[in-house]
Amino acid sequence: MVTSEQQLPKGAIFIDSENQPDLNLAELLERLPCEIIIKYAYADWRNRRLNRLAGDLETQGFKMYHFSSGSFLGSEKDKADHYMAEGIEQALQEQSDIVMFIIVSGDRYFAEVVKMLKSQCKRVIVAANHSRTSKQLQKSANVYYPLGGVTQKDSTQSFQAA
Repeated sequence: MVTSEQQLPKGAIFIDSENQPDLNLAELLERLPCEIIIKYAYADWRNRRLNRLAGDLETQGFKMYHFSSGSFLGSEKDKADHYMAEGIEQALQEQSDIVMFIIVSGDRYFAEVVKMLKSQCKRVIVAANHSRTSKQLQKSANVYYPLGGVTQKDSTQSFQAA
C-alpha cells in the first residue's frame, strides 16, 4: 500500500483492444504500480465484440484511437498495432517523466517496442491473456501480467519506485 508520503512513478498504458476484447480494465488498473498519466486504446471500433470494453475505456478516461482494419473487419489486421507502436514512441519522446510503460497486447509485434523502451531505461509491463501471448513478448518485458485470474510473472525483478 502506498502512503501519502510515497509518490508513485508515472506510467503510460497502451491497449491493443482487438487483442484483448475480454479485458477486465478495472482489475488491471488496480494492479498497476504507477500513476497512469497517459491512457490510450487502439482498435477498429466498428467491431461489436469491443462494445463492453469501449464503454469501460471511455468511463476510465482513455483516449480511443480508431483505425479501420479494411473494408471488412480484419482485412488489414496489424494497422492498429502499427499506430499503437507509434503512440508509444511519441509518448517516450514527449514525456520524459514516464518511467513505466504498460502494453496490453499479446502480439509478438511489440517485442521490439519493449526492447526499445528498455534501452531507454524504461520499465515495461506486458499484460495479456496467457493463451494469446507471444512467448517472445512475454520474455522481453520486465514484468508480465497474465490476464484472466492468473498472478503476475516477474521476468527480471520486482518493480521499485524510481
